[in-house]
Amino acid sequence: MLRNAYGRKTTFYAEIAHKTKMLVRKNATAHGLDKLTKPVEFDADTLQMLQEFLPPSAGRVINLAKVLIQIGAQEGEQDPVLLSIAERAETILEAFTDRQTSTLQALDRLRLLTEERRALEEERRRTGLDSGSFAMFWLLRRENLAMPEMVTGEIVEAFKRFPNHQTTADEMRQLKAEIYKALLRVVSGRRMVDLTEQILRQKQP
Repeated sequence: MLRNAYGRKTTFYAEIAHKTKMLVRKNATAHGLDKLTKPVEFDADTLQMLQEFLPPSAGRVINLAKVLIQIGAQEGEQDPVLLSIAERAETILEAFTDRQTSTLQALDRLRLLTEERRALEEERRRTGLDSGSFAMFWLLRRENLAMPEMVTGEIVEAFKRFPNHQTTADEMRQLKAEIYKALLRVVSGRRMVDLTEQILRQKQP
């Protein structure tokens, strides 16, 4: 659902896999890390180990970024809320390998992403929303909007009322009006319009 809002359309997976491979290869050579282990699975124990028990190092930055990117590439199609985290991890890795950020700065930014990952899983369990609806909810929550769950529910219902909006201009106009109406509870102006366009570009709930 967030692939269109945050991703690079249909080439996302191929591009992110290739860029990650090249970034890791480049940095491994520069820092003598050419014997890095294979990518690890994305789970709580792995993240805790990478964040807390390994000393600050280039290898730690690379491996933590790889884990975050890997989960987006593997599960983003079914759980698109993870695409934003994967792309931001890729951006951090690029800045680090280009020496635009220090090891500690990169680790701090990656730590925030892992904390966001844990927070969204807690919210997913609490809300019980399906993946598409949850991605919309998380978008609104990340924008710090009030009542994101209620607004999400109203927008999801609007999509159900206009199932042919992608092929029928009149339904698209009506759907936009319903999304504006829901968002006007918590936001207005250009920001409201931009959020509506992001929502419309997402995979629908």
